[in-house]
Amino acid sequence: MDPLNKVINRLEGLQQETSTVGNSAASIICETGEFMRELPEIIDQLKQVQIDLDMKKDHGCNHDL
Repeated sequence: MDPLNKVINRLEGLQQETSTVGNSAASIICETGEFMRELPEIIDQLKQVQIDLDMKKDHGCNHDL
């Protein structure tokens, strides 16, 4: 799975797991803490997506986007 899809899936998971409907406060806090530990990796993945997009743009290959 490419980095952008991984990030989107993780953010959607966070949204579900931190919803106040059906989740306890402890569960929400736990999930938020886990997400914060993963945040540096998520940021790195997004930076890589940006680099890839910039490279495609620089080479005139943005028709794939």
